[in-house]
Amino acid sequence: MVKNQRFWQIKTKKILKIMIQKNCIILAHTNASQLKRLIERLDSKNTAFYIHIDKKSDIRQFTDIIKGENIKFIENRIDCLWGDFSQIRATLNLIEAVLNDKQGGFVIQLTGQDYPVKSNDYINKYIENHADTNFVDCIPVENIWKNYKIRTESYKFNVSKGRGNVRTFNKISKSSLKSFFKGEITFGNLIILLKKRYLPLKQYGGSAWWAMNTDTMQKFFDYYKQNEKMLVDFFAYTLCPDETFFATVIKAVQNQDNSIKIEPSFTFVDWKKAGESAASPELLTINNLEQLKSLPQQWLFARKFDTNVDEKILDELDKI
Repeated sequence: MVKNQRFWQIKTKKILKIMIQKNCIILAHTNASQLKRLIERLDSKNTAFYIHIDKKSDIRQFTDIIKGENIKFIENRIDCLWGDFSQIRATLNLIEAVLNDKQGGFVIQLTGQDYPVKSNDYINKYIENHADTNFVDCIPVENIWKNYKIRTESYKFNVSKGRGNVRTFNKISKSSLKSFFKGEITFGNLIILLKKRYLPLKQYGGSAWWAMNTDTMQKFFDYYKQNEKMLVDFFAYTLCPDETFFATVIKAVQNQDNSIKIEPSFTFVDWKKAGESAASPELLTINNLEQLKSLPQQWLFARKFDTNVDEKILDELDKI
């Protein structure tokens, strides 16, 4: 009897060790049923969900069908615009909610159009084996984008809330004055152009999707709060800052603490067909099934999916 009891104690400890806490922070704005499916697919005793619904969207369409003790819709919602710092603000609000709840384990950033390409057991074991690692693309910006200076030297102004309706200028010029007289930018925007953009940090970037252990996440957030004005003043005028903000800040934190380990993002995104200047990556459908099934072991998630276009791909991924 004692021997059997000892066996189950050891077995239970091993299971608990594998079941590292996963905190999924999710940005969503549409297709509540697809978000529900993502959560149900990832749901387990060791998983908590923190969800930000775009302020423009009716949150009731989500809260009416997505319920659970481990699911929290945060109240501090942001009106998110494409390629804008508002997306960073929404993500920071999610991060703060996780840290305020004193969650341990891992923070995994997702959107409502992401989906796992590995089983929950595989994801749990992979994270357990890499508990001291953070998965963030941190590539020098000049090695990623040919036109990287648009992000590092030009100011980005929103003309409207329309997707991609922005203007970028690095100084007062004929084109910026023309944009002003057309009513696209304001006089205040012109005044801003008198000052050259500068960030006293080397800039890194890559995929906008990342995961960090909560120890690093706390250090990341502390650094952000300590340098909030400097970071907001710069990245608020950066084009698509979600692709550079998190990478740049975590590298700055790593420079202060060399114990922080960083590896590339484990979310697969297909930009090859879309191209560097595309506003969105390739939409993954059933035609991409074999590609997703053959992904190397480090890819745990993929995006983006749209069940209004093709739901069969998710059915097939569930069978893996």
